[in-house]
Parts: sequence; structure tokens; C-alpha cells
Amino acid sequence: MPQQDPVRTYDRIKRARMVASLVAMSFVLSGCGTTGRGHSSTDSVVSRIARSSISKEAKYFHNLGWIAGQNGKLETALDYLNKAVELAPHFAEAHHDKGLALAKLGYLEQSIPEFEEAVRLKPNFAEPYFNLGVTSIKLGQVDKGRTYLETCLEVMPTHDRANLSMVGLLDNQGETEEAKRYLVRYLTQKPDDARARIYLADIYYRAGLVLSAVPEYKRALQSEPRAIRALYRLGSIYHNKNRLDVAEQYYRKVLAVNANHLETLINMGSMMLGQRRAQEALSFYERALGLDGNNQHVQAQINRIREFGKG
Repeated sequence: MPQQDPVRTYDRIKRARMVASLVAMSFVLSGCGTTGRGHSSTDSVVSRIARSSISKEAKYFHNLGWIAGQNGKLETALDYLNKAVELAPHFAEAHHDKGLALAKLGYLEQSIPEFEEAVRLKPNFAEPYFNLGVTSIKLGQVDKGRTYLETCLEVMPTHDRANLSMVGLLDNQGETEEAKRYLVRYLTQKPDDARARIYLADIYYRAGLVLSAVPEYKRALQSEPRAIRALYRLGSIYHNKNRLDVAEQYYRKVLAVNANHLETLINMGSMMLGQRRAQEALSFYERALGLDGNNQHVQAQINRIREFGKG
């Protein structure tokens, strides 16, 4: 059996990183206009009339700004979007993309009025609510950010990044059941997202629902066969169940991806020792000690094997 639940310290670090990546979603200049994402078929009559009155010149500069932003030329994008907004102050999409350009340039506080103006002009425009949510969270205004993300999902329940951001936010606040609900919704939109699938499996695992966790880890591996976290966790689960042949298969797959995965080396040493495969156990433990020279458990196991060999 594993010498402890060897993934716990490892999990705390990995989980913190995963939560951070889920909450701090990157800003991406996304499509605007009637074909862009985040637009509702229930746009108000006022917003449709306003959009129809936007000049061709304003749309031209907006398109140039969008293209520049997509190619990472954010200063150029901002120049074009400023011109679009000057020509058409009621152009919600231009305000939104100007906010995105400002946010990507690091001007988070300056981006907020642009996003707010976009939703004032077009209340059923989901994307500005999402970006207001993420920006607020990055500025430390977590409750405000949560409200904006929830509004985004009221406008567009299938908004994948908003659902994923809510997962990280809620799990980080200890609201695991609510986080799971948003994660399941996200996975209906992005079923092949291995990172999210592993995150759901981890939630089940932490709750002691191992039977629910196992198929989620396995499904993640269908999308990402080299996902170390899923491989290691499955190895650990089968190790604890004394399914040693299956555990060894998963552990060896971990080491094929990362030969220096400390927890796997320790567990392989433990498993080999339990099967009286002393020399193999010694090899794994020595490799582990080379990575963590202060690990007293590993040193004690090495000493035990060597003393047994002398006898």
C-alpha cells in the first residue's frame, strides 16, 4: 500500500495552481457583430436600432481593431477601437473590444468603464459581463466579480469560460457542490477538456467518491493519454485497492512521461517491497532519494532493504 496518501501535499500545490488558472482566465479578443459570441437573440429593440445606425466607417475601424487584437498588436488595436468609439459612441461591441485591449495591456481599472458601457448599450451582451467578472476578481473585488459572472450565465448559460471561472471561484471559496454543478455544465460544452475532467475527478476523489472519480480520470486520459495527474491518481487508487498489477501499469505510464515523478517512485518502491521484489524496490527508492535527499521514510526503507540483504 502507499506509505501515506502520497498525493496530498502534491495535490495542495497542484490544486492551488489549477484553481488559479480557472479563476484568472486570460482575456481574448473575441468575435463581435451579429456573428460574434455572447449575443442574444433577445437583444432589445433599442440596441438593434442603435446597431443598425452605426456608420460603415465606424465598423471599418472596429474590424481593423479586432484583426489587430487577434494578432497581438494591442496598441494598434486600441487606436482603431478608439476611432470606432469616437465615430459611434453607441457601438457596444467597439466599447467591449476596447475594454479587452485595455485589459490585455494591463489597464484593468480603465477597462471597466468600457465593459460597463457595452452592457448599458446592450444589456443582453454576455461577453462584457464575463470580462467585468474576471477583471473585478483580478482587482480583488471577488464578490462583485462573482455577481458579474452569474449575470453572464443568466444571459448565456452555455458560456464556457464563465462556467469554468465559476468552478475555480466557488471551489476556492469552499463551495464544492456548487463548483461541481458549474463544472458538469462546462463539460457538456467541452467534453474533451482533460484538465476540467481531471478537476471533476479530483472533486469526487476528495469527497471520497472514488467510484465516481475513476471513470472521470479514465475519460480524461482518452483526450490526454499523458496526463500525469490522472495516471498517478489511478495508480494510487488501484494501489490502495490492492490491484497491484493495474496500479503498476499506471505508475509505469507516469514514469514514461516523467521519470523523476517522486511520488510514483516512492509508491513503486513500496509496492515492489510488498511483493518481495527487493532489488526493484531498492532501485526505485534510490532514485527517489536522489530527488529528495531528506526524505526519512525513503532512507529508512533503503536501510531496511540493505539490512535484509545482509542477512
